Amino acid sequence: MIGIKSRDDDTGEVTLRITPVNGDAIYYDVGGVATTASAKVDGAELKTKDLKISFLVIDSKGEHETGEPLLWSNPITLKYRVFQKGTDKCIELASAPPTAVIHYTTNGSDPKVAGAVYDDPFVIPHGAPLVLAYAEQDGIVSEVERIPISWERDETVKVDTKRKAIWNREHGFNSTRDSYEFLSRLKKYQAQVSGLMLTISGEGG
Repeated sequence: MIGIKSRDDDTGEVTLRITPVNGDAIYYDVGGVATTASAKVDGAELKTKDLKISFLVIDSKGEHETGEPLLWSNPITLKYRVFQKGTDKCIELASAPPTAVIHYTTNGSDPKVAGAVYDDPFVIPHGAPLVLAYAEQDGIVSEVERIPISWERDETVKVDTKRKAIWNREHGFNSTRDSYEFLSRLKKYQAQVSGLMLTISGEGG
């Protein structure tokens, strides 16, 4: 019996819990069919990022016949992030494992039929109600992710020109010229300063 104990949805790495049935030794192979010449599972757990693994259970006592190898497949999952970039609403897609190819649509059509291949974060067409996406690799296909897009909230960054801005930064000048230029900018933009410190130095006569 093979079950997933834990899975990292960022990398696709899984920890498998493996329990032999009618046997006491388990062999596994990645990219081929497991035989007694394959690697042997050490313990009851196996960590892997592979998409497909073949397992073979052997009864070293000979009480049970050797059955057919069992093919296990690592599921592919999708993650997404909707974000604002200037006046555009954008989306970033990612798969686990990250090597899977992602297909998507923004018009509600089936991405398995008319999906574009995802390369980088893209701008969502204004008014699109949802993004549909799925990922596939080596014949393994993820579930279609349905990502609703909300246009009710205006996420565009706006500057209120009537509201005062506070710049929390210290300014220091070592020359009279720089000091006067800074004072001129304060006057031009009608700015005020706080915590002003003046240092006057000179040679005594």
